[in-house]
Amino acid sequence: MERKVTIYGSDYCPDTVEAKDLFEKNKVEYDYVDISSGTAPLAKFLKIRDTSALFDNIRGKGSIGIPTIELEGRYYLFGGAEEIQKFIDGNKLSA
Repeated sequence: MERKVTIYGSDYCPDTVEAKDLFEKNKVEYDYVDISSGTAPLAKFLKIRDTSALFDNIRGKGSIGIPTIELEGRYYLFGGAEEIQKFIDGNKLSA
């Protein structure tokens, strides 16, 4: 059974581009919400970010918090490519 993965990010963000590349390299299908493509995607992401305790530290720093990965209704933040790869491997998302 395929698991639903969504990446929230922006193509202007190098960390988002890196995350997408890792998912593609590992043949993980995902939906992508480009928060810089319009007000509706940005509003959708900000509603998540502004109501989840996961982002408390991010909001405190004045950061955006992308890329954010959603897997089956849970949200995850990462400190770089190595952590994202561990997430992909640990959740057995690779094809």
